[in-house]
Amino acid sequence: MPRKRRPTACDLCRSRKIRCNVLSVGNPCSNCLRHASRCLVSVALSAPSQLKHAIPSARTHKFKFKTGPAHVDEGNSDPARLSSSPLLRSLAGDEDLEHIAVNDEVSHSDPAHIHLPAYITPLPKTIDLENLQVLVQMNALAFPPAELANDMIQSFICYVYPLLPILRLDDFLAAIEGEHGKTISPLLFQAVLFAGAVFTDFSHSQHPSFRQCKDAQKLLFSRVKLLYDMEVETNPLIMIQSLLLMTYWHSQLNDTKGRVYWLRIALSLATEIGLHNSDLQYGEPEEDNLRRRLWCCCLIRSQLISIGERRQVVLPCAAEINLSFEQWNGGSLSQALDAYSVTHTRQQMDILGCIFIQEVKLCGIIRHILDTLYELSGVRKVPSSDSIMMLIPKAKATGPLVIALDETLREWYKNASQSGAFDCQHGDHDSIVSVHSATLEMLYHTALSAVHRPLMLQQRQHGPATEAMREFSSTTLRSSACRITEIGRDLEIQNEISHLPPVATAIFIAASIQHLKDAMSPNLEKCQSGSFYLGHTLRIFRLLVDRYNHVNTAIEFISRAQNGEHFDHSVEWEDRVDPNRGSQPDSQNSPTDLGGLRLKDTGILPTLDDILAL
Repeated sequence: MPRKRRPTACDLCRSRKIRCNVLSVGNPCSNCLRHASRCLVSVALSAPSQLKHAIPSARTHKFKFKTGPAHVDEGNSDPARLSSSPLLRSLAGDEDLEHIAVNDEVSHSDPAHIHLPAYITPLPKTIDLENLQVLVQMNALAFPPAELANDMIQSFICYVYPLLPILRLDDFLAAIEGEHGKTISPLLFQAVLFAGAVFTDFSHSQHPSFRQCKDAQKLLFSRVKLLYDMEVETNPLIMIQSLLLMTYWHSQLNDTKGRVYWLRIALSLATEIGLHNSDLQYGEPEEDNLRRRLWCCCLIRSQLISIGERRQVVLPCAAEINLSFEQWNGGSLSQALDAYSVTHTRQQMDILGCIFIQEVKLCGIIRHILDTLYELSGVRKVPSSDSIMMLIPKAKATGPLVIALDETLREWYKNASQSGAFDCQHGDHDSIVSVHSATLEMLYHTALSAVHRPLMLQQRQHGPATEAMREFSSTTLRSSACRITEIGRDLEIQNEISHLPPVATAIFIAASIQHLKDAMSPNLEKCQSGSFYLGHTLRIFRLLVDRYNHVNTAIEFISRAQNGEHFDHSVEWEDRVDPNRGSQPDSQNSPTDLGGLRLKDTGILPTLDDILAL
């Protein structure tokens, strides 16, 4: 029997005489996507029956919203989901959204003819036509299938928004549900999808671009970046919101447009419009609360990136805002969770609000710690690379200063515990509170380690007080690393590891280096404890390897250390801390070999960038 031919195929597949799936997956087809080619479909006039499903012309770019189970396994599709998602409900009731076409010829003359979903704000008429053509050609105005977009929005609401409430969530949901006069900026909508994709499970997806979490993140981030570069949005508030969400992308090491780059732009825009000034009033309480939350989110992202990557993100001003529970706006979050059928209670909403407010306070303390105990220095990665400025511990950190900051952190932890931020059991099943509570506690222990690390880098000094202080700092570093790993183990048991934010990977990396040091110790008890906790950390890394790019490098680093490889970790500021470390042998700083482990035990905990550079 002769093989049946597809009723419609793109020009590339037709010329190569291969099967084309442009009708089933939309434009571009899988073959054009694989070869990074533009997918064009020419209409055959001799086949009138094909015109019903064909793309109108060869100069028309087209993409689809799939409301059926075409991109999701049959076992995972549930008819009840149509009533559990505002996005699916709006698409199910509007047949015009089944096929959304962008005509290139029309776009040259009038951007208003770009057909977008009803809940997306139309493109401005002032947009440069060349930029518009680039957006069309690079699929920046394409959106994922409806069910995938629904899952990503739900992940954003559950795992991003509670600790980064940058939106008017009620307006966002109203636009999706089709309320008249409510729309969402295409830049912001793509940014929300990207941030939600970090926490979404794509194992059931059959869409070629959304089968792995890393691929989905890369695709969506490229669309957000292109929309920003092409100046689609001019509202500074929306630009700040989108830029903060772009900091969830882990780019290449030393990328000139990495997370710090986008964050600095967001901070610059925030101060230009006065978000840092709590005295400014805008008439509407909701607008005032949004701006206060947005500035707090800028503070949070700046300190998380600073402590996670040791990169200084200087806030343009010293002003800080104390946020109240009412300004957090838990009612909108509760409404959103109801819309997406996520189980929650009023008590959980209160705890989430408490966690966010306590996180703002903790980030303020972290900012003071980094300003007091750390300084900028050029770190040599490899001889052929340029040095980059990173935060390194100050060589003359005093014991009383460390003790004062330690007491400040412990006082914060006591108040946060009394307010209920840590009442929930980490790893509690079917609760989004446990993940955020776990993240906050791990961040606290990381800050505590950052306070005591400078004392471990100073030259050995004699005296009972000095030795007692160093012993206290060493014990604090060890106990913090163990507690971080125990929290991760609780989340692993309940399969919640994949819902941890990107900063958690840097936290686990620092903890794993402390476990490596303990495993090298000649003390048998420390060696056994370090090996035990290191095994747990490696299992956590393997669960995150499909989600974050740099986890593979951390696993490789630990494996090389376990195999006895010697690392020449040459850092400029190590010589400044101890000028004689390279010329005089020191039993404390010499390479230690124990149980196959070989690593310089200098008391230094490498950062994420340090490990990636090895």
